[in-house]
Amino acid sequence: MMQKFVSDNELNYQIVKTVDVTIDDETNYIFVFTPECALQLIVAFPNLRIDFFFFDEVYKIDEDYCADGTEEDEDKNGLKNLRKSKADASSQEFLNEDRGKTFRIAL
Repeated sequence: MMQKFVSDNELNYQIVKTVDVTIDDETNYIFVFTPECALQLIVAFPNLRIDFFFFDEVYKIDEDYCADGTEEDEDKNGLKNLRKSKADASSQEFLNEDRGKTFRIAL
């Protein structure tokens, strides 16, 4: 949809969905990334100038430490501990458990 919008409105932007790109100062970009990819981009291009930043699902910034002590929170924490105790936990599970921290760093 974004590519169609850029094209239909004859906007001068290149849409980027991967961190494996070459960036130059003469091109205008729209980056569509997860927070993890945004961090990779910032590391790869530390002098990147960002004119506008939109953060979708910003509520996830607090999801790993905002617990109100309810039974539901205790159940979630128990599930997290169960996942951590499994030796074969995948890297995706790890990212999901620490996603709030990744969101905060990216922001």
